[in-house]
Amino acid sequence: MLGLELQNHIHYAMPVRTMLYDAIEYDSQVQRTARANRQHPVTSADDSSLSDHTSDTFLSGFRKEDKLIPVITLVLYLKPDRWDGPRSLSEMYAPYDKAIEPYINDYSMNLLSPAELESDDFKLFSTEIGKVLEFIKCSRDKKDMETFMKENTNLNLSGKSVVFLNEVTHSKLTVDDKGGDVVMCKALDDMCADAMEEGLKKGLKKGLSEGESRMSRLISVLLSQNNLEAAKLATSDSDARNRLYKQYNII
Repeated sequence: MLGLELQNHIHYAMPVRTMLYDAIEYDSQVQRTARANRQHPVTSADDSSLSDHTSDTFLSGFRKEDKLIPVITLVLYLKPDRWDGPRSLSEMYAPYDKAIEPYINDYSMNLLSPAELESDDFKLFSTEIGKVLEFIKCSRDKKDMETFMKENTNLNLSGKSVVFLNEVTHSKLTVDDKGGDVVMCKALDDMCADAMEEGLKKGLKKGLSEGESRMSRLISVLLSQNNLEAAKLATSDSDARNRLYKQYNII
């Protein structure tokens, strides 16, 4: 039996949490089995080896021959960063006397973190989840993301996967109104357009900031010389302003 726990943030008590998940499921199995045994008891007349009429069986309702289905809880960390939390109970223990170590039980969690997977690992997935995890890993670095996009231009992702990626990586991949598949070449074009727009905005902001600085220095110089006429001209005539920049060596 497989359980999946999705984590957007690191849970520093996750080994305890997964242990509880597993324990609750095992207890549920015991209770279901015990309930079935009580509803359909086996007597010594049916099979003496499976008799429910023993104090041990009566106590739990669970026969010696009953078995449990193994439980696996997988923690999927949905961030491009590495998991820096504990992965087992032993990592959470306070210092203790090593003499008691043989008697202390440990419990390890099963973790799947995209940041810890190699390129070949993503190919082991038979569905698009491999590419989704690889996208998450690459989302922390612009160059890695550009490489991923260029290497997967013909990749189709379902609308649900794209919505999921936008949510966990704060990307801006577009999905049509019908929630159809998204082709990565279109996503790459969108990302390039967004990057260009962002670059233009930054360039414009920087240019305005630098222009304001130059103007401020020029006006300060002109006012210090009580040259009000030139200061007025600098604010209204761009050609005159540029001549004054050169005259006062304001770059």
